[in-house]
Amino acid sequence: MNFQNYLNLCDFKQKIPDDIKLNNIISEIKKQPTKILNSEEINQLYYYEIPEQTNDGVCSRSGKLAKEKFNLAKVIFDKNIEANDQESTLANNPNTQRLWKLNQSLKSLKEIIGNGADWAGIYRIIKSDSDDPFLIKEAYYGEPSRPIFPLDQDFQKRSNNSYVATHGKCRILNDIDSIIENQDSDAIYYMCSAKVKSELCSPIFFNHQIVGIIDVESWQKNYFNLERILQVMKFCFDLGEENIFLKQN
Repeated sequence: MNFQNYLNLCDFKQKIPDDIKLNNIISEIKKQPTKILNSEEINQLYYYEIPEQTNDGVCSRSGKLAKEKFNLAKVIFDKNIEANDQESTLANNPNTQRLWKLNQSLKSLKEIIGNGADWAGIYRIIKSDSDDPFLIKEAYYGEPSRPIFPLDQDFQKRSNNSYVATHGKCRILNDIDSIIENQDSDAIYYMCSAKVKSELCSPIFFNHQIVGIIDVESWQKNYFNLERILQVMKFCFDLGEENIFLKQN
């Protein structure tokens, strides 16, 4: 698959103008040497703050954080890692380097598309024989946000993340306030923060299968012009093609 095929698959029919030059951020990240991470850096990759959730499973608007940090390690490895084994177990696991590179790649993306990209997250689809598939947030920058998005029909109707992860179509919302005001709109929006004015959500493919998404949000209306849209989508395309995204065994 080439990048234009990816755009078509995402239902984004725009041709790439000759004057827009897109960066392969992932290729540059792959060239970086192995990072020796200390215990604090490892903990930041696997344990992060999340907002409280209301009884119906949406983010609390109060701004309060959950009492405990989210344990990403438990989800990735499908087991608890004892406190006294965490540093040695996680430090030597290839997924630690993978998560570090994903986080570094998001920082590089922000440098390119601008500081108006106030929040961004990379989510991977997790499937198992016993549970329904869901999205797990494996890397991000910005304010705390929910870590898991179900991929059931209910969440597909109210969450861009769930919709894109299920259907593989890009979603670009450049005026969220008007979408919320227009109850009859077909656009999907799950509000976790009233600060968000623009959002871009695009799928990640591997072997033509949807394996995850990226979600980028701005506190500015109409933030995602054509160049920024294409750079974010190129980032998603490269994540799948360069194969640093999938879990390492």
